[in-house]
Amino acid sequence: MMSLDSTWFGILVALVCCAAYVLIAQRVLASRSATREPDVSVMITHLTSYPVKSCRGVELESSKLDALCGLEDDRRYMFVDRHGVFCSQRRFPALCKVAPQLCEGALSLKAPGMPLLTVPIVDDAKTWRPCRIWDDRVQGADQGDAAAAWISDYLKTEGCRLVRFPPDAPTRAVDPTYAPRGTATAFSDGFPLLVASAASLADLNARLAKRFASPVPMDRFRPNVVVAGAPAWAEDRWRVLRRGDGLRLEVVKPCSRCKIPNIDQDTGVSPGARAAT
Repeated sequence: MMSLDSTWFGILVALVCCAAYVLIAQRVLASRSATREPDVSVMITHLTSYPVKSCRGVELESSKLDALCGLEDDRRYMFVDRHGVFCSQRRFPALCKVAPQLCEGALSLKAPGMPLLTVPIVDDAKTWRPCRIWDDRVQGADQGDAAAAWISDYLKTEGCRLVRFPPDAPTRAVDPTYAPRGTATAFSDGFPLLVASAASLADLNARLAKRFASPVPMDRFRPNVVVAGAPAWAEDRWRVLRRGDGLRLEVVKPCSRCKIPNIDQDTGVSPGARAAT
C-alpha cells in the first residue's frame, strides 16, 4: 500500500461571501488570477459535512454556507481528551466509525457496539471549557456527562469529552499567511472548506495502479466539496471559485496530507505498509 503523506491533495478555501447555499450538480467558475488562462467551468458532484471532527461524514444535496464552519455546522463539534486536547483519527482511528447526525436541537451519535446517543445542544457560557486544537487555544461548550461517558467507553480512554464551538465564543482565526484578515474557522484543521477534484483522484489512482497498489476512495481525503470537469491537478493554480450570483470563495493553499488518507474509513484500519508516492 502506498502512503499519501507527501501528496498535496485538495485545496483549502476561505469564505468571502457566506449568505448563500451550495448544491450538487451546480456549476462554478475556477479562476486563475494573475494569469491569462481562461476560467474553467466545473461542476459540484459531492457535498459532505463532518459535524464532529474526525468522525464519519454526512452526504448532502445542498448546504447553507457558514462563515465559520464552511458548510453549515461542519466540524462544529469535536472530542477532546482529559487535557482538553482534540481527538482525531491520527490518535484514534476508530473515530471514523462514529456516525453523527444533526437533527433539530440535538446531535445523535452511533458507533459499533454502542447504544444510540442523542445529545441536546448546549451553548451556555457556563459550560465552556478550555480546549486546544493544534496550537490554538479555544473555548468549547461541554455537551455533558452522558456524551463524555459514551465516547470514553467507545475509545476505551477515560476522561474524554464532547465539546461544541459556541456561536458567540471568541473566534478562532485561520493562518493570516494565507487568508484575508478576519477569516475564522471552528474545529477544522485550518480553514472552513476543503475542495477536491475527481480528476486528480483518478490520476492518483492510475499512478498507484502502476505500482500494483490498491486505489483509494475520495472519502480518505475527507473533502467538503468535490468538483469535476477540470484536468487533474488544475486546482493547484486556482485562486477563486465563483458563481454567477456573486458567491465567491478564495482558494488559499493546497492541503498538506497527514496519515488519515491511509486509514480505511469503513474499518479504521490502515491496510498495508506505507511508502512515498
